[in-house]
Amino acid sequence: MSNLWLQIKNTKDAYDLNELIDSIDESNVNEIIDLLPELLDHKSWIVRTDALEIIGEFKLGQFTSNVLDVLKKERNPIVIGNALTALFDIDRGKSTQILLNEYIEHKVVRVRLCALSLLYVKFQKTEYLEQIAKILLRSNCNYLHKAVFFHIMTDYLNVKKYPDVITLLRSVLHATDPSLGISKDIDEFLRSN
Repeated sequence: MSNLWLQIKNTKDAYDLNELIDSIDESNVNEIIDLLPELLDHKSWIVRTDALEIIGEFKLGQFTSNVLDVLKKERNPIVIGNALTALFDIDRGKSTQILLNEYIEHKVVRVRLCALSLLYVKFQKTEYLEQIAKILLRSNCNYLHKAVFFHIMTDYLNVKKYPDVITLLRSVLHATDPSLGISKDIDEFLRSN
């Protein structure tokens, strides 16, 4: 057992666990693999999202069934979004299309937006971007929802090659309170691209 494994295993505080999990990289991910199922069941949503990020980032396909189990029981929309993203990352969306199509009907806007954004990344279909725009350009659209779209687009696509995404980001920027962090992120991104 490595020092990292012992630290994670013996740490109870979610924020301390978050810091430890954030230190995981290619050089040490194998040291903690057997702890991932336990982290996926942690009482803190922060730790569950961290575990899902590790699974997706390192394409740990052996945990696909664990991630599907998370989706069956999870109620937190942030964790659900991270679970969808982890599954998408594992095989770049090859086996998640049906699942994502189910989640575009989810009652929680953040989850719908995550599924639509991942489907757009996979297929670049205008119909997905149109549905995303309807959500993002509502006057009551939460800035956190806008952040979901922004981060998925910039994490997965070379956005400057997608003029429709740039146009939508400009529209979102125009419709968002300039004092919010996401406005600053979008503005900085658009200026640099």
